[in-house]
Amino acid sequence: MVDDSQNVMKTFSDYQDNQEMQLFQIRLTPGLRYIGDHIRDLHLGDVLAVLIELGDETIVPCGDVLLKEGDVLVMSNEA
Repeated sequence: MVDDSQNVMKTFSDYQDNQEMQLFQIRLTPGLRYIGDHIRDLHLGDVLAVLIELGDETIVPCGDVLLKEGDVLVMSNEA
């Protein structure tokens, strides 16, 4: 459902102005328990997976992304 009276073209920065948010990253180093898990299995609670650096590729994650050693997971939560 879209409200035609509102501008839906907002960026992450626009939303950040409305809410205190922080970004943080985790590099999946050897032995980290998330290696081999799918994003959907992480049970992040109020934390949002924003992007993943997979080697030379950067993607917006979806639930079926499999995390591998060396990946960088960027997440966001309320400050």
